[in-house]
Amino acid sequence: APPAAAAPKPVVPAGPRKYTVAAGTSFSVQLPATITTKNAKVGDRVAGNLNSDLVVDGKVIAKAGALLQGSITEVISGSNKIGGTPTLGLNFDNLTLADGSDTPISATIRQVSAKSDTGRDTAKIAGGALVGGVIGNQMGKNGNVIGALIGAAAGTAAAQKTGTEVELPAGTVLGVTLNSPVTVEM
Repeated sequence: APPAAAAPKPVVPAGPRKYTVAAGTSFSVQLPATITTKNAKVGDRVAGNLNSDLVVDGKVIAKAGALLQGSITEVISGSNKIGGTPTLGLNFDNLTLADGSDTPISATIRQVSAKSDTGRDTAKIAGGALVGGVIGNQMGKNGNVIGALIGAAAGTAAAQKTGTEVELPAGTVLGVTLNSPVTVEM
């Protein structure tokens, strides 16, 4: 009798799989237009562009330049409120993925001036994100890059306080952090 042939190994289809960008993942976003507490209103739509690829397990989830969309969530103008601390809050709620589709996200930034109505030229960030350069890479369990963060050099995106306003000039690079995980199928 001839020897029994070994059963062929099953072929695993190379279809789409799910990728999760973890809550707490940081990435940098460049603003194409100036945003200032002088004329911003809560609810105004804002846009930004991903500064570098967002990668999970070696897969590019969103490419550098990908559109992020969001809105102004808080505005306190120093010129409109005596003694008020100028504050600017942004929430990015949508990201365009590498395949061209959009996915909802939640990434919040709250920019607060250092002093109220003092005319100082300093500003600081409050909340769960950083203004300015986000430097380094956030690494996963196996050393895979979860969030591509290089590309925003320290000082590239200094928020400027002009008089008693918070101003984020066009070209400002913000470091943002996801508030909740984002799972996509690609």
